[in-house]
Formats: sequence, structure tokens, C-alpha cells
Amino acid sequence: MFAGKQADFNEHTTDELDLWEVKPTESIEYVLKLYRDEIGATNEIIRTTSLLTPLKRRDEAWGNWDVSNLRFVILLAIDHTATHAVHLDAVREILDGSQWIVL
Repeated sequence: MFAGKQADFNEHTTDELDLWEVKPTESIEYVLKLYRDEIGATNEIIRTTSLLTPLKRRDEAWGNWDVSNLRFVILLAIDHTATHAVHLDAVREILDGSQWIVL
């Protein structure tokens, strides 16, 4: 979105549904390296780009959704991470019956 390059998902697979599946032949070291490489690239973009920078490329799937700048994308990533973490915590509570913070 900000580096101006198209993600090459086919670098690792030709099946779009396969993108989220870790194959038995892929080691944890390999998967973590891919993840850390993406973190490094993202951190470099954040470090060198103004928060008000508009996107260089939009995804058609977003439709008319106003994804305006780097600040919006960072806040959206924080929101999605928190939301999914809560989902995982709810599943953990269902599985083990314990609660961490009870209000």
C-alpha cells in the first residue's frame, strides 16, 4: 500500500486459499522468518513515512472505503489485532474455564 509494490502471494503458493495454511513441510523457523521479514519491511515504512502520507496503491476489494493515509492503516491494524486477540481470549476462556480480567 505504501511501498507501491504489489504483494506477490504466488511467491509461496498458487492457491489463494492456501495462503493461510502452514504446510507440514514448512518449519516453524521458516514461517517465523517470513513473519519477521514482513515486520521488518513494515517497520521501515513506518519509520521513513509521514503518518499523513496517502496510499500509493489501493486494493479493489476496499470499494469506496476511505483508507486515507498511513495513520489510518496503523490504527486499523491496532484495532484488528486487539479484536482478534479478544476473540482468541474468549475461545481460551471457553476451553479452560478461567478468566484473566473480570470486570
